[in-house]
Amino acid sequence: MLNTLDLARNGLALVNGLTLSSSMTAVLAGEPGERNVSWLDYSSVDDMSADGRTILFDEWGEGGGRNGSYYLWRLSEPAPIRLGDGVAHVLSPDGKWVLVSPWSQDQFILQPTGSGQPRSLGKHKIQSSAAAFLPDGSAIVFVGREEGRGWRLYRQGLREDEAPKAFSAEGLTGDRLAVSPDGHLVAVAGKEDQMCLYSSSGEPPRCFDAGPADEPAGWSADGHSLFLCPINDLPGRIDRIDVATGKRELWKNFGPSDLAGVQRFERVAMAPGGGSYVYSTERVFCTLFVIGGLR
Repeated sequence: MLNTLDLARNGLALVNGLTLSSSMTAVLAGEPGERNVSWLDYSSVDDMSADGRTILFDEWGEGGGRNGSYYLWRLSEPAPIRLGDGVAHVLSPDGKWVLVSPWSQDQFILQPTGSGQPRSLGKHKIQSSAAAFLPDGSAIVFVGREEGRGWRLYRQGLREDEAPKAFSAEGLTGDRLAVSPDGHLVAVAGKEDQMCLYSSSGEPPRCFDAGPADEPAGWSADGHSLFLCPINDLPGRIDRIDVATGKRELWKNFGPSDLAGVQRFERVAMAPGGGSYVYSTERVFCTLFVIGGLR
């Protein structure tokens, strides 16, 4: 993208060119330091497998094509596998499926990570954003809204004839959610800068004070703590909230040593317990040009 900053009477123009990119960095259990796992020009992480050795990510820049592309990267392999066009959400607990949406986001599709054919979960006229599997793989939960309604949580089985059922009030604001290890609680941002825990059984939610850019990044293995990442904070950090008491404390700092051009941390995806994680970093670089002969 080129923007004209100034024009001189002698026909010179001062122009800046902006380049937007996103890179991925992995911190893997048992490995020292960080690993650059970026692929093309705008790699944005979606999810990480339970063993911390496979990542699911989107490509949104020139390399991703007009409608975006999603990839699966088994980090023991030298390169990722492109699975299709659209928006990826999460890996299934057994690693055999990826939950994806077309660009229109009017349905969910189960895309196999190996051989097999994609399976649609049906169109239900609900616009969706964040989504996740329940830990036993029996259903998905997602943030969605019907026409004329506000954002709320839905549960949907994995058959095409199973309609989504809402189980929260309207007014959710988050586009990222995290399901507890026992599948009972769903963490998502609610109204007035709060992080709320909703029960799939319909119990009243428990909410904690949170920042406007806080996103749930995952849960501790025992389900007693929720990890939050304020994606606009530089350098990056992950906090831990005790869900019984609401106490919040710093768990880990993270981020690249070079913060030049960094706008934000787009997303953090964690393996259960946080032993391994991947984060996406969005950068904007500006190049100045002088162009002559414009008279």
